[in-house]
Amino acid sequence: METERLRIEPLTEKHAHHLFPIMSDDRIYDYVDEEAISSETQLTQRYKSLAKGAPKESNEMWLNWAVKLKLQEQYIGTLQATVYATRRAEIAYMFAPEFWGKGYATEATVRLCEYLFKEIGTVEIGILVDVHNIASIKLAEKLGFSLTKTVDCTLKGDPAREHHYLLQQN
Repeated sequence: METERLRIEPLTEKHAHHLFPIMSDDRIYDYVDEEAISSETQLTQRYKSLAKGAPKESNEMWLNWAVKLKLQEQYIGTLQATVYATRRAEIAYMFAPEFWGKGYATEATVRLCEYLFKEIGTVEIGILVDVHNIASIKLAEKLGFSLTKTVDCTLKGDPAREHHYLLQQN
C-alpha cells in the first residue's frame, strides 16, 4: 500500500533490523499494555510469528505492516489490524516519537481503513485508546470514529480507562 508520503509494506522478520530502534523506545509504550522490545532477536522472532498469521482455529486474520517514508527510505513505525469472522476489525499503530505530530499516523490510518473496507470487506473498524492518549483520541475523532463507550481496564497492572471508538463503512 502507499500514500502520498508513505510506503506501507507487509511486515516480515527482515523489518526487525530497521524497526528495532523504534520498538525498543519506552516512550511508544506509554499507552500500550506491553513493555519495550529488549533485543533485535526478540523482535525478529515476534515478526516471524506475526508473518505466519493467526492460528486457523482463531477465525481471525492478522495483518501487520511496516511504515516507511518514501523519499527518505526510512522506517518510522508499524500498523496492525485484527479482522474477526464478524467482518469487524480492530486497528493499532506505533510510530517513532520523532515523527509524532507530523500527520504520518493519520495518513497511514486513513489508507489502512480504506484497505480494510474496500479490499478486506470489513463493515466496521474499532480503535481502543487510553483516555490519556490525547493524540490518538484526536486522530480517531478526525477520521470520523465515534466514541461508543469508555471502560475500566488495566495498563501494565495498574487501573486505567480506555475509550472504544468505532468507524462504520458508509
